[in-house]
Amino acid sequence: MKKIIKAFCLFSLSVVIFCNISCYGGSEGMTKVNKSKVELPRVDSIIGEGLIYFNLNHPLPLFATEHDTVAYDTLKFVEIKSGPNMGKGDFKTNTLGNRLKPYEMNLGDSDKEAESHVQMGLIRFRPYLIFRVVKKMDNAIVVLINEETKESSVIKIDDNNNIREEDKDGIAFFDPNFVDSKNNNWFFYETWPQALMRAFLISLPKDLPIFDQPNGKQIALAKQETNFRVLSVEGDWARISNEPYHYEGDKLLDDWVKWHDQGKMNVHLMLNGGYE
Repeated sequence: MKKIIKAFCLFSLSVVIFCNISCYGGSEGMTKVNKSKVELPRVDSIIGEGLIYFNLNHPLPLFATEHDTVAYDTLKFVEIKSGPNMGKGDFKTNTLGNRLKPYEMNLGDSDKEAESHVQMGLIRFRPYLIFRVVKKMDNAIVVLINEETKESSVIKIDDNNNIREEDKDGIAFFDPNFVDSKNNNWFFYETWPQALMRAFLISLPKDLPIFDQPNGKQIALAKQETNFRVLSVEGDWARISNEPYHYEGDKLLDDWVKWHDQGKMNVHLMLNGGYE
């Protein structure tokens, strides 16, 4: 009888162990199964409210919705320590993988590239990550995690860490290569009008019409200018000038374009220093 009981106990224990391993894969396996099924909300093809950079020294927990209390994944930045890309950055996730397609993602210079750039009198270009902000709330933002599929995620924030607010009155200077802040957990959030005003330049498609004023008379140009600075923004309209980029003898322009229309961006922003 004791042998029967012992055999039954061993069989029961084996079933439990087998179930734990094969059905759930242990605690890690269970997490992976749950994470692999995460469905992220999709948003319509919209411009959104602005752009946001994060300090890459801190991992970014990602939530499926603003009501979730447990992150479905965490985005981490890791420096490559060996090989031809040594010194570059890499963005690691447990679940997203190639679903991570933000507004801009730059891995920065390798050690070899940095040496070459410095020899040319340039700088070592640092990695950076920019998300399009779909919606900003008091303590969280909704970002486009994938610009192609329009999948979104939520990142929790503390508005006190927004270093854009350190220059409320002027056009804040920001460059991911030259971040000067004592806040080690900073982020930089700017609305689209702020981004347009800060941009090193904006470029226009050759067929984008230019007007003398918002909803005014279209300007006919003998040669379509393409690069401009933004002087001011009024709603959907941006006042532009070609002064920094015109060739000698070209007409100086001080006119208006519709910078976005029906969920489509009409202009391209070169945000930082002309080396993007």
